[in-house]
Amino acid sequence: MGSFTQEMRKYGVEATFNFPLTDRGTLDFEATPVAPTTGDTKVIKNEGVAANTDNDPGTETFGVYSLVLTATEMQAARIIVTIVDSATKLWEDHAILITTYGHASAQHAFDLDTAVQTVATTGAGIQGT
Repeated sequence: MGSFTQEMRKYGVEATFNFPLTDRGTLDFEATPVAPTTGDTKVIKNEGVAANTDNDPGTETFGVYSLVLTATEMQAARIIVTIVDSATKLWEDHAILITTYGHASAQHAFDLDTAVQTVATTGAGIQGT
């Protein structure tokens, strides 16, 4: 049984994602660190063709791994990363579902990193109190 995590990150900016991997056939986090290799992690941008990620995941601790997606890999409105052991099936499949913000081509154009937003308003339809 696979699992997934959901993230929202800024469009076109390199980002690190942390995620758990579980031992195959159990609900336990990986007891012995595994080493995902090229082909085990794929990135799918805007429902397009799957491609190998530029980087392979690294082990953090206690079954938690991290993966860096490049700025180019982050240039999409919707991104799906799959982590699948393509050879020996040591871990359960995992997916990272990512939506982006802060760019006209992002899922959400509004930039959450800007502390003060300038919002244009018009007086049409607004009544004073």
